[in-house]
Amino acid sequence: MEMINVNCMRAYCPGSDIALDEISILMTGATEFCKITKHKKVYKSIQWFALGDSESTEGLQYLWCFILYHNNREKGKIETSVMVLVNKLEEETGYHIYMDNLFTSHKVLNEIRKLGHGACGTVHARRGMPSCVEAIKSNGNGKPNPAARAAGVNEQGDWTFSCFYPDNIVASTWFDSGICHFMSNIHPPDENTMKRRKKGVQGKKDVTCPLAAKEYNENMGAINDINQVRELCLKRLSIVKWYLAFFFFLFDTCLSNGYTLLKKHMADNEDAQKTSRRMWMMMLCEDMLALSEGETDGGVVEPG
Repeated sequence: MEMINVNCMRAYCPGSDIALDEISILMTGATEFCKITKHKKVYKSIQWFALGDSESTEGLQYLWCFILYHNNREKGKIETSVMVLVNKLEEETGYHIYMDNLFTSHKVLNEIRKLGHGACGTVHARRGMPSCVEAIKSNGNGKPNPAARAAGVNEQGDWTFSCFYPDNIVASTWFDSGICHFMSNIHPPDENTMKRRKKGVQGKKDVTCPLAAKEYNENMGAINDINQVRELCLKRLSIVKWYLAFFFFLFDTCLSNGYTLLKKHMADNEDAQKTSRRMWMMMLCEDMLALSEGETDGGVVEPG
């Protein structure tokens, strides 16, 4: 597993915007690696935390590095896992790391800044948000609570912010379909707009939002897109044995990353650019079968 991880990092230089997210592989057997997540579609799974390139061409996201998440209740385990991943990036290169509320906290953003990078993400209000915005929440019916109305956050597009001046962190609260909290040390508290759906209005319309929310929505989807490719191309039965889950995860990663490398490194090759993902997978499978039967010289299959 470590060998594949190292080769994935060596083969590709990610862009400045990187997504950090979890990857879940359905698991029906009993193992120490298995995690129960009641609110997720994949209820019982083995999880990896991963860094993915957010600037790849649509459909060509790259899984740059990953680590296995062990299911234990050790305090600070998730924060430690985040820093293990971030430490794999070259220091003082100014990467922008986008993550969701599973990983984001005031402490994590400060630790990432010490390594010369920046971070932005959605955040649970209790994870270090200033008291003036921590109290801003949605009621059970999705409407703003009294603290939100007092801060002027009454309807979709309204937002407010507070700053941690010693740490240069901006904490913002935005009303989208509900109350969303963001924390960033790379975005000023500037206003922007993005297309969102609004109840009672056909199609999408421009809605005001903090700059952090706009950048987050544009750069957070790399790992989700990789998961979609895996689900579309490789449908499997439920996995009982933990080592099969490991094998399929590594195999899928090699397939997905290999296709991205083919497209990027052979941009001038017309045959390579015409090669679909399905064709790429079939060529690899045919070559592996032929290699196992001793019918090839171990060379690389040329697209075409």
